[in-house]
Amino acid sequence: MVLFFCGVFFQNCKNNDPAPPTLVLSNTKIDLGNITSKSNFKLGLFKNGTGTITYAISSNKNWLKLDKVSGNIISTKDSVNLGVQLPATDLIDGLNNATITITPTINGIVADPVNVDVSGQFATTALTSKF
Repeated sequence: MVLFFCGVFFQNCKNNDPAPPTLVLSNTKIDLGNITSKSNFKLGLFKNGTGTITYAISSNKNWLKLDKVSGNIISTKDSVNLGVQLPATDLIDGLNNATITITPTINGIVADPVNVDVSGQFATTALTSKF
């Protein structure tokens, strides 16, 4: 029986390129608690490995605002600030849920989207001020 090993009998029989980087998020679920116009959160996006990651990011609800719609993870991390816009027609009394969708492009190849679930409680009385 004869065994052949890469690098012993064959040159370049295996691609020696490093594995592409992976996108890691600081959170996949965010609870804003009581939703007010001052509600905010900083979502961290991290690159694990060598290569480039760019991304598009969006929210499926008008009340959940993001400070950017795209970004690059140049060294190891980037962040997106989330806030709440009041009044909003899609914000209801009680529990509200939103989804942030991040679509990464890794080394020029579009990867599967990643979702972050955002929730919080809202009361319309938060819109009224007392004088």
